[in-house]
Amino acid sequence: MKESLARRLLLSALAVAGFLVLAEGVLSWGYAFWKARESVTSRVRPEHQHARHDAELGWTNVPGVLVRDLYGPGKNFTANAQGFRAREAYGASIPAERCRVVFAGDSFTMGFGVGDDATYPARVEHLEPRIQSVNLGMGAYGADQAFLRYRRDAAGVQHNVVVFAFIAHDFRRMELDYYMAPKPRLALANGKLVVENAPVPERDSRRDARTALAAFLQHLDLGRVLSRALRALTPAQTQGDAERIAAAKRSIPAAAVAEAMFEELAALARERTAKLLLVYLPTLGELELQAQPVRDWAERAARSRGLAFVDATPAFRGREAAPLFGLANHYSEAGNTLVAEALLPELRGQCGLAPAATASEPPTAPTTP
Repeated sequence: MKESLARRLLLSALAVAGFLVLAEGVLSWGYAFWKARESVTSRVRPEHQHARHDAELGWTNVPGVLVRDLYGPGKNFTANAQGFRAREAYGASIPAERCRVVFAGDSFTMGFGVGDDATYPARVEHLEPRIQSVNLGMGAYGADQAFLRYRRDAAGVQHNVVVFAFIAHDFRRMELDYYMAPKPRLALANGKLVVENAPVPERDSRRDARTALAAFLQHLDLGRVLSRALRALTPAQTQGDAERIAAAKRSIPAAAVAEAMFEELAALARERTAKLLLVYLPTLGELELQAQPVRDWAERAARSRGLAFVDATPAFRGREAAPLFGLANHYSEAGNTLVAEALLPELRGQCGLAPAATASEPPTAPTTP
């Protein structure tokens, strides 16, 4: 009797243990599958709703696209027939008595997270109607792609000023040939800028599959065990080696390429009888850390070449950050307005505009560069 009871208890314990092992396995595989799916879907960004593959730039807006409520109720994304973020098309000539400013940059310039009228280029035009803003910004662009887009897409749009705006991470993207999708990359060859990874291939579904598989194995218990075993079989690097490798990665000459890009950008602007203004846009993380080594380098590079430079950081200092940043830590409506206000004095100077006229004074027409 006692032996039969002990046997039943043992079988019950084994059944419970087996159930727990099975449940652990199912949950582990389910979690790994979820992380693998997340690794692919995280690459699907709001830009994919209005962008398409571009063999020269990597991706750009679909001309004439309208995505209603992309960033929330009433926050539409509109691209005109030229692929610029705008509801109107721009003629080749500058409108009479206006100063046309072309804005080139990444998602902060495009206006990620806000409606068409709330981007900082749109706010510049609203605050100063004598300026016409042309927004060439594009989500996830590196500084190289912003340069290439200005070089190609602004060629048929006469303008007085080009604002080339960037965040610090835009220069890290210059070192990559894949970000949101495959992208071109600038490099130096015999002191001249060349474009690599062009024509840009379309997004490779096999790459997404490899990413998903790697994420699946990484989050599977068996995968972690195998990974640790492989690391154990691999000769370990000394701390000194690891530090040297990290330093080598940081020393990839993006700075040299970017400075050559600034020079070519300035020459291109002169050729188009336009003035160049470089603009540094701070991110939330940089404001919190109060560390901006890229900003300091960019300003030195600009000043040493006689290029106009505006750092928008001081406009954010002393202000509560939360109202100024919104979706995915991009500028909110208030943040975009703040940037526009910070740029206006320099833009009025570049355009030859007197300060905003009072109601009793007629506006001063812009001077031709």
